[in-house]
Amino acid sequence: MKRIVKIVAPLVLLLSAATAAVAMAAPVQPSDPFPDVYDKVDPKIVACMAERQAVEKAEVGLRTATKLYNIDAAGQGTGAIRGKELRQSEQKLHEAELKLSDAKHMLALCLNNQTKDPNKACFELANKLSRLTAELEIREEMLKIAQTDYNLAVPAHDRKALSDTEFAILEGALQDAKTDVRHTKEKIDAVRADIAAAGNKCPGYEFEPTSDDDAEQHPTVTASPTVMSEPPVASGTPTATVSPVPVP
Repeated sequence: MKRIVKIVAPLVLLLSAATAAVAMAAPVQPSDPFPDVYDKVDPKIVACMAERQAVEKAEVGLRTATKLYNIDAAGQGTGAIRGKELRQSEQKLHEAELKLSDAKHMLALCLNNQTKDPNKACFELANKLSRLTAELEIREEMLKIAQTDYNLAVPAHDRKALSDTEFAILEGALQDAKTDVRHTKEKIDAVRADIAAAGNKCPGYEFEPTSDDDAEQHPTVTASPTVMSEPPVASGTPTATVSPVPVP
């Protein structure tokens, strides 16, 4: 299955300060709307123009965010960019990924509404599940960034190198990120309950990928509490290797 955002995700080592290095995952690859609806729509129908424009704008936004991330990644490798600044660039990149994923799924939903497919309602549930699964992947990466910022802030706050206000902001951002992940998982659970309830109306309908390749790209998600472990922090002189992200 194609992906919305064609990004190869290497492991990125992000510098936090002159005495610590933190390993974090680079941008993820949110899924395309599943199953595909585009071939079911008459190409002569002029519809969903607003949704199409939203996708085009989101694609431009993602390309821009990717280029800026790569610029900062190159600067971080030379010491011109700190780990905090690179994490901020990665956060913006994830936000652009999420915006494009949402736009793609909204377009798919709009196109689905133009069809005469008897399984329109079934597709709507599948599309919603696809959107939320892609969102969860991205929000979990955002949570890693917030967790890293908080972990690095704790010792700085303890030694009075970080103000109470700055620490409270980072602590709040971490709680917000955890809440976003938890709520997304809860929404996924709710959609799966709706799918189970609609079983008689959608006999044999494929709501999720079934091949080994797609199963790896779309892992099964359950609404379990988020437990975030602290990323490893190494002392001593830091080293970093940052690979550029291909521009979509």
